[in-house]
Amino acid sequence: MKTSRILGLGLCACLAACSGRDRSSSRGTDRSGAASDVNVNVNALELAVAFSSEKKDWVQDAITAFHASPTARTADGRPIRVRATFGGSIEPIEQIVGGRSRVTVFSPASSLVIPLLNDAWLGARGATARPIAGASEQLVLSPVVIAMWRPMAEALGWPRERIGWADLATLAENPRGWSAHGHPEWGAFKLGHTHPGYSNSGLIAVLAANYAAMHKVRDLAEADVRSDAARSFVRDLESAVVHYGRSTGFFHDELEQHGPSYLSAAILYENLVVTTDARQLPFPLVCLYPEEGTMWADHPYVILDADWVTPAHKDAAVRFRDFLLSRPIQERALRTFGFRPANTDVPLSAPIDAAHGADPREPQTLLATPDTRVLRAALDGWSEDKRAVSVVVVFDRSSSMTGARIQAAKAGLTQFLAHLRPEDRVQLVTFSSEVDDSTPEVPPADISRRVATIFADGHTALYDAIDRARTLAFASARRDPRRIHAVVVLTDGEDTSSRTTADALLPRLGDAEAGTPVRIFTIGYGAEANAEVLRSIATRAGGAYYSGDVQNIRAIYEEVASFF
Repeated sequence: MKTSRILGLGLCACLAACSGRDRSSSRGTDRSGAASDVNVNVNALELAVAFSSEKKDWVQDAITAFHASPTARTADGRPIRVRATFGGSIEPIEQIVGGRSRVTVFSPASSLVIPLLNDAWLGARGATARPIAGASEQLVLSPVVIAMWRPMAEALGWPRERIGWADLATLAENPRGWSAHGHPEWGAFKLGHTHPGYSNSGLIAVLAANYAAMHKVRDLAEADVRSDAARSFVRDLESAVVHYGRSTGFFHDELEQHGPSYLSAAILYENLVVTTDARQLPFPLVCLYPEEGTMWADHPYVILDADWVTPAHKDAAVRFRDFLLSRPIQERALRTFGFRPANTDVPLSAPIDAAHGADPREPQTLLATPDTRVLRAALDGWSEDKRAVSVVVVFDRSSSMTGARIQAAKAGLTQFLAHLRPEDRVQLVTFSSEVDDSTPEVPPADISRRVATIFADGHTALYDAIDRARTLAFASARRDPRRIHAVVVLTDGEDTSSRTTADALLPRLGDAEAGTPVRIFTIGYGAEANAEVLRSIATRAGGAYYSGDVQNIRAIYEEVASFF
């Protein structure tokens, strides 16, 4: 599947934000879009801002302080109330271009995203239109780093040697894995980065890999990213990826919860690493600043030039921006939330230090931002070269799934399958009172035809179905460990007819049966689903739990697709 199918609208028609994600972490996984201040005065001027999720904690803290300050007033004395939404850096583009998100300010994680917004805006309105995003100001800074467990970094030669993208690619394609560095007990090298079609950090990882392959730090050209050297380098690096996703916060949280058995390294922002509570980890995490270069997450603040942005809104946006750049708020961004201040009057200090796994002297090599044509080529190349997936889809067809409920779920599943590539493989497991015979492992299009014929009947053998699916997934992993292997489960009710119990099922989940892990993603479809058990299953198996309904099930299936 070409990345342009995901990015649409010129370059970026990204998926709508999904409110069904059931993760309570504050590290960038919230997509509720809720206002940050519910006590809005009816006379207040509302300032709508789309922020990247990486700075959610800092921004929410700053909004509370702003609302309590005398600066939160318009020129005519009306209170200013900020309505902040948080999501992936690339996600808001399609909504802004389509007019569904009428924000005054756009603040993604990186200035790299701003040309994408302008490109999509002009593509939808014609070359004679004005760009919607002009000049911007940086709010805070955080470099994209390779977050790695300290013992593993030391096995690669850190800190006496600088580690880079080439070291990761070499380790990824080596069948001996960590044995090549004297640690067979660590198994294969496992890497995580976000999906570059949705997330800034994933996009930077793909660009950095192309730069490293061509031994460049600037002037990356379309011919470079289409070259055999770049494609081979990206394939090697991607061969170690366990799965993708939309949020760096998700990977960080999974590192904290599952440790080095889940990931050897992840592409994260420095601020996530330095604010980690090391007491909760089996080993410290350290920031590796790639030898070949990386990019800043410079968190630009852009006041949009759109017909819905009035002079009063622009004035309010300036007042809020100046507040965010004030010394007290910048100091708090550093000391509490781990960002490097954009206000140069604030000196660097802890936690940007060795004690927290960082180096204030880094990054020493920065990569230039390529133009949008190069971005398109790099993303299309990644879409072709990324790791293939084998997924077992588990679908509840019990009698409670009748009517609109099953029709919406089937539409969502069909859309999920459409996001997979022809070379990916899928098995379908349906269940009601008993588990139906599974399909063979076939291309996604073959399963789409089967989905259309599913009907509702009987009770709910949920645990038996999950147990069957995990057996199929591990068998597939043993046959072809080069693929990403996963199980995606949808159910609308509690188990009523399984021979397997939840207590018996949970210990069987995880990575114990194969060197290639199998992640399980669960969707509780409606209020009758047992969220506690489904969340436990996903957590134990290194996946994610979602809470869905008829209205948002398509969006949830699309977010699950971003992991692959």
